[in-house]
Amino acid sequence: MVDKNRPLRLGMHTYTLHFFGLGESWGFGKDYYFEQTLPLYELFDKAEEWELDGLQITKVDLLTTTDTDPFSTENLKKVAASAKEHGLFLEFNSSFKAGSDS
Repeated sequence: MVDKNRPLRLGMHTYTLHFFGLGESWGFGKDYYFEQTLPLYELFDKAEEWELDGLQITKVDLLTTTDTDPFSTENLKKVAASAKEHGLFLEFNSSFKAGSDS
């Protein structure tokens, strides 16, 4: 169980696991250098196991959360609820005007 009384909250950017297809849109288009092999919901399980307080996620991470529209309000609420169930905060990372992030 995570010590919620520690003085700093501990989080991790999903880019840390980019070899598993998580993190930023380094593909500059539809193709990514590393295929996604770890869905975001499985990463929530790992983050809880690793006693993290939260994750910084990107648009690429959301692609594994549904077969339809990963950026719909309904899906984003589902992702947020799952993170909350795992006791995790989420931060969203976006790169405006970057060729790798629409």
